[in-house]
Amino acid sequence: MKHKPDITFINDVKDVLRSKEIVEEFVPFLERNGYEFYYPFTESTDAEEVARQIELDVDKFELNVASEKLQTLWNSLNNDSVEGDSLYAKDYICVVTMYGPRGFFYTPNTIYVNVTFDSERDWVQTMLHEMLHLAHFEETKELAHAEREGFIDKKFIELWGDTFPEYSKQKISK
Repeated sequence: MKHKPDITFINDVKDVLRSKEIVEEFVPFLERNGYEFYYPFTESTDAEEVARQIELDVDKFELNVASEKLQTLWNSLNNDSVEGDSLYAKDYICVVTMYGPRGFFYTPNTIYVNVTFDSERDWVQTMLHEMLHLAHFEETKELAHAEREGFIDKKFIELWGDTFPEYSKQKISK
């Protein structure tokens, strides 16, 4: 039997700051497409204010506790729950953050999970969704955004619909 992909969970301030910088680049896309996201910064927010806000958010959203909960739930899933295709081709890094939409990915193997939304069960679904994006990046990169999300949602339900029957497709999904 295959083993679950290895995931290194990270929640340090340096990586949270990097997630903020990545999200900053696609805030207009998120707004234009009606995504729900958390991003308490403006173009005029200086570095000192950013550092202060990150510190406040780490405490407010209990980043260390959230990271532990996400990792515990991931570890509790049995191998059958994550059995599936090209997820096994790589190991992943999961940055636990407070910024952006529920989740996003950065090739080749980094997943960002925003813990300001929902619960740890939703967080692990987000993580799996983003893993699918990375696992199927080459075959979906030419698709329009809505079609790519539809492909990923369909694959998620095919692989984990029984484990996560509450999973809901993204509104933009085609």
